[in-house]
Amino acid sequence: MTHMTDGLAGLFHLQTPEDLFLKLHHDYRRLQANPADSHAAFDFFVTATHIPEWLERAKRPLTPPSNPRDQALLAICQHVGSGAKHFVLDRHVAVQPTDVGQDTYGSARHGSSIYGVKENLLIRLSSDEAAALGTHQMNAFDLAGKVLDYWSGHLSIPS
Repeated sequence: MTHMTDGLAGLFHLQTPEDLFLKLHHDYRRLQANPADSHAAFDFFVTATHIPEWLERAKRPLTPPSNPRDQALLAICQHVGSGAKHFVLDRHVAVQPTDVGQDTYGSARHGSSIYGVKENLLIRLSSDEAAALGTHQMNAFDLAGKVLDYWSGHLSIPS
C-alpha cells in the first residue's frame, strides 16, 4: 500500500533516497547477523539497485561513476537485484582442536556433527567486475559493506 506525501509517492515511511539508504543499512545489519541469509542479501541488493531511481524521482539524478570499482559495484547490485546472478552457499570448517589436542582442518567434531561450520553467500563476478574489484568472487556481506560505503559517501550519510 502506498500513500502520497508532498506529491512524492512512497512506501510506508520510505519517502526519500535517505529513507531508502536507512533501509539499506537495516538490510546490511540483517546480513551481518547472518551472512548466509539469502533473504537479507537479496533485500540489500534490490534496495541498493533502486537508490538511483529514487534519486531521480527526488530530482537529484545520479551522475554515473567514472571509477571502474564504483561502476562494478553498481553493476553487481543491478545483476543480483534483477536475478541475473545468483548466490552460492559456501561452507568453511573452522580450525578446531580435536579431543587429543591436535589442530586439524575440516575434521574436528563435536558430538556427531562438524564443529565450527561457517556459511557464507558468495557472489561470482563477471570478468570485468573481477578486474575492477580484484577478485573472482566475494562474499555477500563484504560486498554489501563496499556498496553501503559507496552510497554513504554519495548521499553524505554516515554508514
